[in-house]
Amino acid sequence: MIFAYRNFLNALAYPVQILIRSRALNIDNYLDGLKKYEEAQENELLKLQTSEYIDYIRRLIEVANILDRQFYVCVPYSSGGDEQVKMLTGLFGSKKKYEDTYFDSAKKQLQQRCEALSSHLSGVGVKSKQLTTKEIIQLFYDIYNPGTAQLEKLEINPEELTTPVTTFKSKQEMEEIEHHRQASQTVGT
Repeated sequence: MIFAYRNFLNALAYPVQILIRSRALNIDNYLDGLKKYEEAQENELLKLQTSEYIDYIRRLIEVANILDRQFYVCVPYSSGGDEQVKMLTGLFGSKKKYEDTYFDSAKKQLQQRCEALSSHLSGVGVKSKQLTTKEIIQLFYDIYNPGTAQLEKLEINPEELTTPVTTFKSKQEMEEIEHHRQASQTVGT
């Protein structure tokens, strides 16, 4: 296993971040389901055993600090040398067409990285899956709203989001973009 983990680390050509979330296990839904099962049970012996099992689980949770641990591997995207191409395309080409192509290229690169990472993790004996947009939103909601997230679930449809991609630029990058935009307007007049 150590040899496989070493191979996994050596196969990485880019940095990754491993996020480990530990939180108290919430089994209220499980206990509610057992309670419904107990009430629907017609056999008195099974009803009694189910009741005792529910009490045992409640006492176990009270005595032991049982944690739910989740492990995430954060895969980065790096644009490499695309910034110069982006500026030139903004000056001479269709910006919308470039952004679509750039997004598709970035998405493809991330997909390939995730597939390779999943393959290497399976060599270590770890099952992995890529999170969906809804799962990522739920993860951030849980992280930033720990108290609220336990009491109420976030109901969101990712297709209703209006901003599919958000990018952050530094002040210097914004000034360069503005300079190139003004220069292109001057050349056009």
